[in-house]
Amino acid sequence: MTSAKNTLKGIETHRAIKKGHFANNEPGVLNEVAFVANLFRSAAA
Repeated sequence: MTSAKNTLKGIETHRAIKKGHFANNEPGVLNEVAFVANLFRSAAA
């Protein structure tokens, strides 16, 4: 069940990013990729 919850959280986060619900989120696929990569870098630190 944990895997399903994490998957849903990821989907919800992706939709929020697409809708521009985050500060300093410029439109465009490359900006979305950079934003998510930065999130993972921050979480891993």
